[in-house]
Amino acid sequence: MVHQIQLLKNTQFHKKSISIVIKTTMAAMPMLAGVGLLMVCCSSSVAAMMMGGEETPTAAAGAGASTPDEEFVYEFIVNVPHHSAIGHHINDFLVDGVKPPSGSVVLYQSPDRGETPAPDSYLWDGDTTTGVAYNSQQKKDELFMTVTLKERPKKFTINYGRPLYAPGWIIKENGVAIITETGNRGSAMTPSPQRYDYVLP
Repeated sequence: MVHQIQLLKNTQFHKKSISIVIKTTMAAMPMLAGVGLLMVCCSSSVAAMMMGGEETPTAAAGAGASTPDEEFVYEFIVNVPHHSAIGHHINDFLVDGVKPPSGSVVLYQSPDRGETPAPDSYLWDGDTTTGVAYNSQQKKDELFMTVTLKERPKKFTINYGRPLYAPGWIIKENGVAIITETGNRGSAMTPSPQRYDYVLP
């Protein structure tokens, strides 16, 4: 800018030219200032993003999302003991109509009735010709089995030897009662076997 002004002084119109150059230069200054301000603002925005200013929406979107480690734990607790004086006689246990995943069912104790008691797996093997049996009836508030699943089912199905072996259950989901039966299934000997569904609310 200094060289321009000195050059223009050597012309016969140097006064007018100096005025034009100065005015032009001064007019350009606000524009340059505006560009500088815009660059500062942009730099501030980028810095905010680099410092984590945009993390909040991402965190909010992930709130309450399920994790791969989430489990649904169901406890079958005797609320009203079954009618028969001897223990449980159960031929099958299903989750949504199919046998439960391996290792998902744990009984309060292994079957103990008969010369050669059945293995625990006869409860959930999907075969109604096998089953588990117990000598002693469980009392009120005693835990019969725990079922741990990765997904929430719609229903459980239990196949009893006879209706008189079916107690009234409390079924808890992660420690909260979701089904509470206030009576057992009666004293009938037939049909044999007898199947009941427990539909989750």
